[in-house]
Amino acid sequence: MKLITLVSLPILLLAACDSEDSTSSSATPTPSAGTLYVNITPTASTAGADLRAVDASQFRNKSITSGPPEELRLYITSMSLANSSGEGGETPIFVDEDGAELVIRDGGIDISSLFTQIGCIASDGTVLSEDCPCGLDANNEPISKESDPAEPSVEWCPEVDTAAGDTPASGVVNVEQAGSYDLLKVSYLSTAKMRGCVTGNFAGNDATVDDPITGVQTYCTRTGYDTPTMNSTGTSYNASDFQGNTATLMDVAMDVHSRQELNLEFPIQGGVTIGGDSEDSPKITLLVDTNRMLRFDNGKRETSACDGSTFNESSNVWAPYFFNDILGSSSFVFVGQVGEVQGYSWSTLVESASDQATAESNSLTCQNSEFCIYVNGWLTIIKQADGTPYLNNFLPDDDGALTVLKGGNYAADGVAIDEFVVNSSSSWDINYTLGSQLDGVVKGFDPTTAVGSSQDVNFLVDAADAGEWSYGEVTFTRVQ
Repeated sequence: MKLITLVSLPILLLAACDSEDSTSSSATPTPSAGTLYVNITPTASTAGADLRAVDASQFRNKSITSGPPEELRLYITSMSLANSSGEGGETPIFVDEDGAELVIRDGGIDISSLFTQIGCIASDGTVLSEDCPCGLDANNEPISKESDPAEPSVEWCPEVDTAAGDTPASGVVNVEQAGSYDLLKVSYLSTAKMRGCVTGNFAGNDATVDDPITGVQTYCTRTGYDTPTMNSTGTSYNASDFQGNTATLMDVAMDVHSRQELNLEFPIQGGVTIGGDSEDSPKITLLVDTNRMLRFDNGKRETSACDGSTFNESSNVWAPYFFNDILGSSSFVFVGQVGEVQGYSWSTLVESASDQATAESNSLTCQNSEFCIYVNGWLTIIKQADGTPYLNNFLPDDDGALTVLKGGNYAADGVAIDEFVVNSSSSWDINYTLGSQLDGVVKGFDPTTAVGSSQDVNFLVDAADAGEWSYGEVTFTRVQ
């Protein structure tokens, strides 16, 4: 077994591609300034879709519910390296006008349609001369594709367990232009394909709507019932059309404004240098958090007061539809090795307060405020290789109900690691922002809890930095 030692270490990623002219082991090498390795791993856990039983009066969804898809197919049309300063222009690393298909299924990912050359990189940073379509296990043995029991002719890559020492397959990209880069640009077709089901707990229903949209409801994707635009009134779909069926692949809008392509830009934390005086073959990670990527709006336009009563927010009842509008805010680029990835489902009770002092001293009984609401959601935490905190990403199941725990410690210029305040190994204060809309902190979070265990902590949030404080009690249950 031949070993080639690399200076920088690989990690986990999603969404990178190689052009049709890229080098394969049987082709004539294309002249290039250097090589870029891309490791690909999705973060989602299907267990993240589990719904904990709640009292119907304490509903946690207004009209939207979300969860991880069982299958997700993204279509990438281009990728390029650039500098945030604008100097040097862009260096394309992949182009496919029709969109190359990236398949994520049951926690595994298949990059075979994106790359003509696959690199097998062990966890210690060495490249092995192996054939590893799905990656390497902890013993550096190739991980093979598996067959679908229902369709033996269909094969896909199983989930790679990075916590156990497995490493995902890596795409190999030949970069023609030498230089230093701190920006990755990725363009997707605005429509993806998804398969899966989502469950939400809704309260009340509009008198003009006959579909089951009250209480605990489950909706599943359905082939042919595609709704690629938001707030559509031109379809005849009802919420019940997505109930009682086995989930099948359907077109889902990744851009709710219906542009032809979804053009995203990601800062490369730390940057990469290719060619020139550098002899390294860097590794780049585009991590995509898919835990709440499948989203459904059932068309209900009501919300609930803390006593369970409902009021009609709008007489306009929209057609229900599956959609996604969070690909950009759920994707992160890294260089080097990322450590443990943790996932938590959360439930929170939020009450408004007149100022921060009142919010900090409040006791949440829903007796002191006219506005009190329950919300469900998901938290992803990414640690560095040494176990210290690196990134947080909060996402409510229904961000139309009440946006109080949404956002993270990332911005256009990269990840702000100092937004984590480490009080001790078992107590972190996690600061998060959502642009200029939110500024919040979760206090005393314990990152050492075991999978399946829960913890109750408090948080404060200031909406739009306007002194409009809310105080919350949140229960985090670790899922992964």
